[in-house]
Amino acid sequence: MPLLPQIKPKADQGGTDSTLLLADAISLQSAGKFQEAKAVLEDLVVIHPARFDIITLLGIVTAQTEDYEPALRMIDISLRMNPNQGEAHNARGICLVKLERAEAAIESFERALALGFLEAHTNLGTTLTNLGRYEEALAHYRMALQAAPAEPKLYHSQALPLLALRRFDEALASLDHAIDLNAAFAECYYLKALALLMLGDFTAGWDLFEWRWRMPEARPDVRRLKVPLWLGDRVIEGKTILLHAEQGFGDTFQFCRFVPMVVALGANVILEVPSALSELMASLHPDIEIIARGTPLPRFDLHCPLMSLAKALDLQPDRIPAAPFYLQADPQRVAKWEARLGPRKRPRVGLIWFGSMRGGAANLKSMAFEDMLVLTGTDADFFALQKQQAPGDELLFQRSDQVTDLGPELADFSDTAAAMSCLDLIVSVDTGPAHLACALGRPTWILLMSQPEWRWPDSRTTPWYPSARLFRQTTANDWTQPLAEVKAGIQRWLGGELELPGPEH
Repeated sequence: MPLLPQIKPKADQGGTDSTLLLADAISLQSAGKFQEAKAVLEDLVVIHPARFDIITLLGIVTAQTEDYEPALRMIDISLRMNPNQGEAHNARGICLVKLERAEAAIESFERALALGFLEAHTNLGTTLTNLGRYEEALAHYRMALQAAPAEPKLYHSQALPLLALRRFDEALASLDHAIDLNAAFAECYYLKALALLMLGDFTAGWDLFEWRWRMPEARPDVRRLKVPLWLGDRVIEGKTILLHAEQGFGDTFQFCRFVPMVVALGANVILEVPSALSELMASLHPDIEIIARGTPLPRFDLHCPLMSLAKALDLQPDRIPAAPFYLQADPQRVAKWEARLGPRKRPRVGLIWFGSMRGGAANLKSMAFEDMLVLTGTDADFFALQKQQAPGDELLFQRSDQVTDLGPELADFSDTAAAMSCLDLIVSVDTGPAHLACALGRPTWILLMSQPEWRWPDSRTTPWYPSARLFRQTTANDWTQPLAEVKAGIQRWLGGELELPGPEH
């Protein structure tokens, strides 16, 4: 989302000193020195308390420091003084988006458009995309492109709802157009990689997937190592290679399956993972050295990010290693959890309804605890595996006597793995623990949002995980249908009509 414009304040009414201060604030804002610009503007507001344009600029700069609540209050003060500021309504909408008040943000963007501030089309398109309102989003991107047909970022943004609507040819054409306009647009290559992976073109998809390291948000995570990057381009027999985890926990659980394949090539493998995963990853292979991120690295000859193994090993859709399981919980921890859960009275079902990643389209992957409660009207015992609650869920969750909360007792992922090993079925939204359950071979039913994702095909099963079953929304942002299918499946399982997949079933 394009953040915030510079306001062009009206002619100064307070003399040369104020004019110079205002120019200084705008210069500091342009240079990205937002805190310094804010300090200057705060002095100016004291001198000119009736200057709504300066107050608006102060609100915008405050937002650029990522302090959105006070920024919103400042912009609201300015709009009470003059409600006909299109740029201020646009800035207000951005603050509301950052505060996860998307519906209110839409009203502000629409007000900005009504006042002729056409840049709000882009922000409105982004907000609608993140709400799963894809057709509406496309309409606003089209209008934004009419005003700025040579802006590559708009073609990238337009591709997102097109992909969500499975209009792959149009999405790829939009991304290619953006790349024609900006051949170094890393976000476009990365999104094109995801689109190609969705379409099953793994060769081109994994090649373009390497552009992820050139995206601005990824640059702090790029490893500045003095040894060569291995992408399958040389023999590694007898070499020591560092494989390092990246992105989220789910990605690590999904891609660690490839590490034994690197061992099979004759390499000595060091696997670096977040400390929360180091104990669990020790079960992956006996000949792998596991080290926690942040500890000193031993000597090694080559390195490879974990998700780049797909390219290095020339992964194809029909060659996904899909063992029944490839991670194992610690037996002592499993015994502890069996004792904690007590004598088995009924089948046990674990529930996960809220992902750790928040903001933007990531919100579409989660649901409310109240939605998940529909499953509890079946003859099973239900256990929450959530480490954190969604905003608004806490009180309802505390009052529920239908779900036993295990979250506070889960010290780390090794504990989560052990608890999962004591359950018969895991029902989860698309989040890291769902990948963990599948990597353990536990029967796992995954609730998916409507838009496609390269990991999860449009079918009930997935080649990535033999023990998984997929339940996808038929309507964006509506969990009614997949939850009804899961509940019916649980009833069939409890009635003996359905056998669960998994290494023990």
